Amino acid sequence: AYLSCYFWNQAWNHDGHHGVVKVDMQSDAEPVIFAGSMKQNESGSENGKFRYATGIDVDAQGRVYVGDYMNDRVQVFDAEGKHLKNIPVEKPVEVCLHQKTGELYVFSWLLGNYQLVDAEAQAAKQQKSLFIKAVLNRLGGFDDPKRIASCPLPLEGYGDKVGSYMGVIRSGLQFRFELDGYSDPPAIWMVPGAPYSTGYGGERKDEAWTKTSLRLYELKGNKLELKRDFGNEANKAVEQLRPPVYGRQRLYVNPKTGNLYIGEGSPPDGTGNEKAFFELVEVNPETGKVKMIPMPYDAEDICFDQDGLIYLRESSHVGRFDFRSWREVPWDYGEEQESVGFSSGRGGKRGQLVAGLPVFKGINWHMGGLSVSKKGLIAVSCYTKDAVKQRTDERSVDVAAGTPYVPRIYPGRVFGHKRALIHVWDKHGQVKYEDAVPGLPDLYGLEIDEHDDLYLLSAATRVFDGKRYYNDMAGTLMKFRPKNGKVLSDSAHEIKLPDASKPKRPIDVTSSMQGGAWVEGAEWMFGGAGFGGKNRGVGCACWSGKFALDYYARSFAPETDRYTVAVLDSAGNVILRIGKYGNVDDGKPMVADGGPPQVRSLGGDEVGLFHGAYLATHSDRRLFIADPGNFRVLGVALNYHDERKVALKSVKDGE
Repeated sequence: AYLSCYFWNQAWNHDGHHGVVKVDMQSDAEPVIFAGSMKQNESGSENGKFRYATGIDVDAQGRVYVGDYMNDRVQVFDAEGKHLKNIPVEKPVEVCLHQKTGELYVFSWLLGNYQLVDAEAQAAKQQKSLFIKAVLNRLGGFDDPKRIASCPLPLEGYGDKVGSYMGVIRSGLQFRFELDGYSDPPAIWMVPGAPYSTGYGGERKDEAWTKTSLRLYELKGNKLELKRDFGNEANKAVEQLRPPVYGRQRLYVNPKTGNLYIGEGSPPDGTGNEKAFFELVEVNPETGKVKMIPMPYDAEDICFDQDGLIYLRESSHVGRFDFRSWREVPWDYGEEQESVGFSSGRGGKRGQLVAGLPVFKGINWHMGGLSVSKKGLIAVSCYTKDAVKQRTDERSVDVAAGTPYVPRIYPGRVFGHKRALIHVWDKHGQVKYEDAVPGLPDLYGLEIDEHDDLYLLSAATRVFDGKRYYNDMAGTLMKFRPKNGKVLSDSAHEIKLPDASKPKRPIDVTSSMQGGAWVEGAEWMFGGAGFGGKNRGVGCACWSGKFALDYYARSFAPETDRYTVAVLDSAGNVILRIGKYGNVDDGKPMVADGGPPQVRSLGGDEVGLFHGAYLATHSDRRLFIADPGNFRVLGVALNYHDERKVALKSVKDGE
């Protein structure tokens, strides 16, 4: 195997390496340099050297053809790496050979790199501009590689002008071509662009994804003739073509109907709009029917209560609505808001609230969760904007709108806009538990049961007997009685925890948000759950996870690094684990050699997972798992080892 087109990142552009390596696929030998150099800036124009080695292919005689982008040529080598000839062609990116005819197909377009930026700078000094057309050149074989035909390439969102900044997304890496080297007439597969570099808007049917999906062409003379457009075909076949941004498929079940709802994020607009959604994907698990449900405004998170009311959380308020009519069901103690919505950009959707629940403005990645109990209590994860300085005053959560909330402070408590506060309101909007579990870092899910117990997935990684869980991106699932617990951090900045006040045991959890910490008063803790994207102080918390709680207070925790979902009873005991490593081919019919359909069994529960991140339950009937690693949502039947029906005698009046 011959490998080329290696590139390395810089802050604003990228550049390519200037060599080719080969790998013996029949052994474990290390790759060796075949031609050129793999040192970062070691380029040249002599035979055998490159200025950005790009596309590569091999003919039937074993000759290797390599695009030499900035030298405007294709270099040809024998199997031992001896240079044979140069074929002039402007800015070759993809180099493909037709194996039957030996003809060479070279696809050229603007591929950003620093040598091209330097050339643009030199041209600018002469008040000139550089342009690179996107073209396909069909050339003869090795012995006579003259041009036979040429035609433009139908790329989406393509700009042919060379600039000083081209970035990575718009640098040309988004386009791909492949030639079927055995078909007649020649068939060409094409990826015409990337949806977020084309400038298309965020339509529900997603024109951007339709226009940038796979296409199949045939070359006839000097023209590419479109044979299949998989973007159009897919757009007609499915309700939601655009995949979820950051793999975020937050799942919700309406317990009144059993329908599943998926929040997949809106098209990005630069304001965090993709962290929220203004429509829901509704799935009927019984029929498989899918439809889109528009919402009054874009919400970062939602939940349902047992009566089927839906709660929409935007950046600062929670609104309650009748899901059938979208009429607001206001809280008695709510606040009127003229304009609510998570995103402030053009891609967002704004709405009004007659009496919304003020939950304070959070952060621009995820808010930590909200949940409604069977009794109608709503628990919400909130955030303070700034670090809290030493002071003696404090305010309650039912203060007037716009007044900063000041939570209780104590030695060892961490604060800041990335640390969560949990407040609980009753069904009238009156505060029942304020700051119910103080001292938490960021959260990845929150649930409340019928006994008012709180279940939360902390980003902090579990430490057990002084040993941290092996994956520091995993969080810790915890259960608390409201106001019965708190977290003490060894890294608090406001009021440090004195040595004399530190618990006489190893820390319980650790993360970049709070350092090492002791969890006081928890009913139980379960480590290795979820994915805390900021746990190392870097990275992205937009890739996250979410646990679920059923009406029997059983917790379903995603163990993404184990490819399982752990099921815990209300006391924190593991009942069972669901799933094992698997991909989209596992557990599905296959046809081998024209024979009858077969099934590749995983064994056990047959639930194959790659990154089972987001969960939802329908009571004890179904578990739903969003597996962005496999780009699918699974429905898992929750059965029992033994089920029996017992007849109940009728009771007459007076008995």
